[in-house]
Amino acid sequence: MIRHAAMSDAIAMQQLIAQAFPLACPPETAKDDIDVHLANKCSSENFKSYIANDKTTVIVACDGSNLLGFAILIFAETSIESVTEVLTSVTDTVELSKFYVSPTQHGQGIAQKLMQRCFELVHELGWSGLWLNVNQQNKRANRFYEKWGFTIIGECDFILGTSVQKDFIRERFFTAGA
Repeated sequence: MIRHAAMSDAIAMQQLIAQAFPLACPPETAKDDIDVHLANKCSSENFKSYIANDKTTVIVACDGSNLLGFAILIFAETSIESVTEVLTSVTDTVELSKFYVSPTQHGQGIAQKLMQRCFELVHELGWSGLWLNVNQQNKRANRFYEKWGFTIIGECDFILGTSVQKDFIRERFFTAGA
């Protein structure tokens, strides 16, 4: 089942991302850098603030009481210069800020259901596209986003602890009827 997140999901989201985020990083990424990022950006308190924010929609995939994945959509104009320079439209493109599925659920269709719901929400709320950034070396995620029509439109730096990672900026801009 895909539903809007509740405050009570925040701890499970923190636990899930602790398992999934390291898989999204290049193999040479220092564990300390991953740990710092998870502590500073992916705590249950961070997730509660996303859930409470009226410009943010958090959806979760669940099987009973088990959290299988989640996505965070930010319905606000970005001010990140490397992104604004390349977006088709800055004013009506939603950021897909986080998109994670439990490693135990990879290949089970959860990611497809989450992405479909993200597309539906963007359409329902009248926005024209989605953008995200993803590590250039994350082949699995890049294949997934490519299959969903996200094209590479630029690059940006991603600060991870003491390291600087290279990300692709990807966009899926919807045309009328798409």
